[in-house]
Amino acid sequence: MSRNRYLCIHAHFDQPPRGNPATGQIGTEPSAGEFRNWNERATAESYRPNAEMGNFERISFDIGQPLMGWLKRRAPETFDRIVRAERISRQQKKAGNAVGTPLYHAILPLLKPRDITMQLYWGREAFRQYYGREPQGLWLPEMAVDMTTLRIAASLGYRYVILAQGQVKSGDMVDGAGPYNVDLGGGRSIAAYIRNDELSNDLSFNIQNVGGAGHWARNQLSSRRGGQLTLIAVDGETFGHHHIGEEQFLHYLLEYEASSVGYHVVTLDEYIRDNPPKYDIEIKPFSSWNCYHGLARWLTGCECTIGDSRWKPAFVHALDSAANAVDDLYQQAAYTASAEPWQLRNDYVRVWLDESKKPKFLSEHGISMTSEKEERLLNLLDAEAFIARSYTSDALYHDDVDRREAWSVIASVAYAIHLAEQVTDENIHEHIEHHFSMVKSPITQVTGAEMYEKQAQEFGFLPHPVSEAEVENEAAPEQASIKPTNGAAEHPVAMPE
Repeated sequence: MSRNRYLCIHAHFDQPPRGNPATGQIGTEPSAGEFRNWNERATAESYRPNAEMGNFERISFDIGQPLMGWLKRRAPETFDRIVRAERISRQQKKAGNAVGTPLYHAILPLLKPRDITMQLYWGREAFRQYYGREPQGLWLPEMAVDMTTLRIAASLGYRYVILAQGQVKSGDMVDGAGPYNVDLGGGRSIAAYIRNDELSNDLSFNIQNVGGAGHWARNQLSSRRGGQLTLIAVDGETFGHHHIGEEQFLHYLLEYEASSVGYHVVTLDEYIRDNPPKYDIEIKPFSSWNCYHGLARWLTGCECTIGDSRWKPAFVHALDSAANAVDDLYQQAAYTASAEPWQLRNDYVRVWLDESKKPKFLSEHGISMTSEKEERLLNLLDAEAFIARSYTSDALYHDDVDRREAWSVIASVAYAIHLAEQVTDENIHEHIEHHFSMVKSPITQVTGAEMYEKQAQEFGFLPHPVSEAEVENEAAPEQASIKPTNGAAEHPVAMPE
């Protein structure tokens, strides 16, 4: 392979968890236009056409678990085509082309190590269920990285991650995509592919102005100098959803135009199999691909943020307070059962992915208690899962809290607290609401406490959780019941039928 040039397109597909956390129903999102909700719109514009054209057979890709689960339930033909494309890649190339993800799109370096482990462990198990194999690579949400995250990823068997050029320390010589070796200490290491930022951004933001796949290949790829592998990593929705019709660009680039200018199209699993890392690099810890200010955008706000960002640290503090409250109750219940809490929580992914395994879960772990104590422990495990879901990064990315992303996150928090209070004598929602009262929209002045209170009062939570593995019942459209005061952003959640 050493004398040839190779091209890999990696597409990151993701939609945040939406809708009523108690039922899994999304309902109607008026901002999605003629479509019922944004998941259906992105499917029609991107996921379905890319699957029908065979693009998933030619790219390296990752799909966030909430989206993958939704596709399985609501767009099964598209789901089947994607899974079949991964299987075809393995059959033809003896290497897969799907890459693993955490369970939710969380900024991993901002989490506790045990919570990073949970996100990666649960994501790995979801990958196994969908594709029937172990993931080799790992997509880090927002490419947010630090050494702790990489060490945990390596300990769980992940072989490589994908990073941007700006995340490599400037003293290192990066010649092409690699892969490169990252020393984790203690004799451990993990590989890192480095995307070409210029070409990736060109397609992400300018694809409709580049003159088509042939013109772009001749003018951008053919004259490129550097290492033998060129990696372009972008949001998968670039091809058809963000830019309507550009699934055609992806198809013609990979099917015809890349080879016409001397490139072999490969996937990341395939390439690392034949080209193990030779050179070392050092990463910039607490960096991301979407912001040059480290992780401040999701923590305190940064220069990229327009307006007042004081709501962001207050929002993070409120999330952490809710997580700590649920953790305390869960640990007490786990210790009562003589169980190691965090390994038990990791193993609970089996129930989260398949609700039918719930009745025997505790007994299979050697836990025998009264039915009341078993219900308490299982409810608190469900609460832990919804707290994990509440760390979805979308809520903190934007300039205002009064948007559908933050409403959905607060819904998950409110439901987690509801589950915990169902089986304990604790009244913790007032404490959590107090922390959310410090969150205030700089545009509409609505507070996080008001958002939390509306969710808790108007959702009509079911008495028992419904996991994301269960089938949605959306026979008839549901009308969104709560809207943020900012008319530009629609609140997506619907009251249960």
